[in-house]
Amino acid sequence: MLTKGDLAAIKTIVQDEVKIIVKKEVKVIVKTEVGELRTEMNKLRTEIMVGMNENTKDLVELITTGFSTHESLLDNHETRIVHLEFNKM
Repeated sequence: MLTKGDLAAIKTIVQDEVKIIVKKEVKVIVKTEVGELRTEMNKLRTEIMVGMNENTKDLVELITTGFSTHESLLDNHETRIVHLEFNKM
């Protein structure tokens, strides 16, 4: 027969496994959404660039470069973000 300690240990193991699975799923979702946003932004940038003067093109490049930098920061910190979300649960 299982004791309360055995049940508590099993519960902890199951919770840890669920957290790992959910973290992996959240990472995939975040990366997919960021990738889709990047694709849409690149399409929009291409459409906007047609017929622009050089100053406006430089501004668009500056904005999209900032997005790429933010995206790489997201890649570096997404595990921490996911971990913080679990701590709120």
